[in-house]
Amino acid sequence: MNKRLKGKFSIHAEDLACAGISIILGTLASPLSYTLAFLYVSYSYMRTIREAMISVFFILLCSLTRGILPAYSYALGFACYFVIIHMVKVMNQNLYQWMPYLTALLSAAFSVQQYGLHNTAVILPVLSFVLMQELFADYQWIQKGMLHNACMRGILLFTIGLLGVELLPVYAQEVIMITMLLIALSSNAWITVTVALMIYFLLDIRVLPALVLTVLLSVLKKDRKSAMLLLLGACFLYPDNTEDLIYLLLCMSGVLLVPANAASLHMSTELQNEQEYRLSQTSMLKRQMQNYANIFQSLSEYYAQISDVQAELLANMSNALQYNADAIRKIDGYEKDTVRVAKALEGYQYDVRELSIEEPKEGCIQVCVEIANIKRGEIRTTLLPLLEVLLHRNLQIADIRNRKFMRGYHSITVCDDIPFAIDAYADSVKNSYTSSGDTFSIFRFRQSVVCMISDGMGNGERAAQSSRLITNIFQRMMVSGIPQDSAIKCINKLIQSDTYATLDVICFNRSQGVAYISKSAACPTFLLRDDQIYEINGSALPVGIISQMQPDCFQVDVKAGDEYLMISDGIYMNEIYKWLNQRTQTSVKADVESFTELLKKTRRKDDSTIVLARVDEV
Repeated sequence: MNKRLKGKFSIHAEDLACAGISIILGTLASPLSYTLAFLYVSYSYMRTIREAMISVFFILLCSLTRGILPAYSYALGFACYFVIIHMVKVMNQNLYQWMPYLTALLSAAFSVQQYGLHNTAVILPVLSFVLMQELFADYQWIQKGMLHNACMRGILLFTIGLLGVELLPVYAQEVIMITMLLIALSSNAWITVTVALMIYFLLDIRVLPALVLTVLLSVLKKDRKSAMLLLLGACFLYPDNTEDLIYLLLCMSGVLLVPANAASLHMSTELQNEQEYRLSQTSMLKRQMQNYANIFQSLSEYYAQISDVQAELLANMSNALQYNADAIRKIDGYEKDTVRVAKALEGYQYDVRELSIEEPKEGCIQVCVEIANIKRGEIRTTLLPLLEVLLHRNLQIADIRNRKFMRGYHSITVCDDIPFAIDAYADSVKNSYTSSGDTFSIFRFRQSVVCMISDGMGNGERAAQSSRLITNIFQRMMVSGIPQDSAIKCINKLIQSDTYATLDVICFNRSQGVAYISKSAACPTFLLRDDQIYEINGSALPVGIISQMQPDCFQVDVKAGDEYLMISDGIYMNEIYKWLNQRTQTSVKADVESFTELLKKTRRKDDSTIVLARVDEV
């Protein structure tokens, strides 16, 4: 995956930009220069070690122009910085969680050197910690490109502003005011407030009205009308001198011109990744369209005996959807995800040699990655959480293998973390007079297991046809990604008004540990938990058992050992209690078979269907 090219040494644009920023930081004589320097070194270190070395070299080199003592302070600080980083790695801790604390610790040492044991010395490390936390809010900027995130843009503008104050001390207030305006327009409110606090408490530059104005402007810049009203009000409240009026005009111009461009620049990386993620869903769209085509085909077959016109119309709609589905270009979504994940891992300085994302079981992914420079302890503390964020899934480590004589080289297999397994079985006993009108279905879709019963009103072929139709359409709707409550409402509109059938559905989401129960004039569902039986039928229930979402729709947090019993209206409570007392609980299939044997002992007046689902802990 990661092929290293050996050749002549080359200088990249990122190296030149890093050197230029480091030169500015090294020549700054401001009391804030040490903190800003360590913020930028941390930023460079997380991008590439190459940029970190460039920044350290030029900061040390340029600090010599200010004297031996500043250069010595920087050298000592950098030595402590990299020693602590090495200690964090040796302890197999997450470096990116420790980085804000490390930066705050070094800032505290320099702050005490600058201000002594005074309350002011606490402000700088706290604000540097806030800046580092904001810098870590996303990972997009770690990519080896020229685009900086909002936090670093604010820090760089502040650094340039401090340089301007040193070069033009007579115009220090004007330089700071313009710097704050640029930060407010190009960064976010967090950074603007943090920089404003640094200026107010740590620099001897009194521009409090301008600081307050720019902070408010950074909060309101997305709402241009409110921002313009704020600036117009400031025109009347501000001292009436030429400099202040010019500053307000600059603020107004920035509100009108900058936000659209800045927003598009700031979001370009996020939009690019969002587009890549959406492209990976093309194959899913094709599968959904094919399912919609099958839905219309089922409706066409059903209406063929009722109306030739309606049947033909539905058949044409089915053919059209199938044609469009076949016309979609098939794109391997996991291939796109593989590229996206590989870039992110390489951005975190991992040497990714091979990466693949597969789906060995429907809905369950498996990630196989070979990394040449990762410690075994980092796999659980750093790599696994990062993959969970990138893939939006709960994952677990399935296998770790290291290669002999290759220190740090690991082959890692990660898969979905599914805490529960569902064992379900169903059977039906038809009545003694006509053919069965009940239809049941148990199917698996991705990380879900769906159990359903449909009971056609009455008996005979007409009732059976209605229940089969509803079961078939509902199953295809679920597979197409339609929520089960919406699917029931849609079926009510699709089926003819003279066709009636109940629908009872339980959808077990194994990864979330939740069961979604939907009922449409169906019999109660019985939850067997801890030797207790709970009836779920829309009436009042004990607190803590279920959470009602809407009428006839319920959500239940499943527990290992739970059993869910679904029945049709041909079964009575005394039969359920009799079965509970005599069942062996050896397996779900054996329990259902014992129930059907019990039902067969009585002449059935109505169809009798049982679905039993048991929740087991993986």
